[in-house]
Amino acid sequence: MFVVIEKLGKVIYEDEIDKDRVVLGRGSSCDIRIKEDCISREHLLLERDEERLNLKLLASNNWVILDGKKVLTSESYPFFEFNTVMLPGDMEVRITFEKKEETESENSFTVEPKIRERSQINSPRAAREKNSKLNRIEASDILFGLMGASVVVFWAYYLSTSQIPFMN
Repeated sequence: MFVVIEKLGKVIYEDEIDKDRVVLGRGSSCDIRIKEDCISREHLLLERDEERLNLKLLASNNWVILDGKKVLTSESYPFFEFNTVMLPGDMEVRITFEKKEETESENSFTVEPKIRERSQINSPRAAREKNSKLNRIEASDILFGLMGASVVVFWAYYLSTSQIPFMN
């Protein structure tokens, strides 16, 4: 398997690994070592069985996001090439099973911006910003809706309790 780890669009790790069990973390005993304080000593386990690759969070006090969902420490999750794995510190892990060679017609100048854009869109920070904007819009819509409803209720009550000569 080929593992690529990017931090904010820049490749910080890239290697081919021929093991069935790979530990990612900042500890010296890890197969993939990332020297970042936000990564646990033994953070993530990638384990291949007969049919597939499985992903498991080893650090109970840290997190991993698989396709936008938080991974639980007690469970093993199947991993496929199209999955997106995010680590603390805006790091994205990509795993492929075949090495993808660049052809001469491909230009690294055109490939790099696509990777940067995708990693920024899929980053937890970008997701939080998008959600906070949506929440602000929804909150204002709800507020104006409640204000409009309260005005209607007020006028209905006022008209029903008022002494209007032609309504008797």
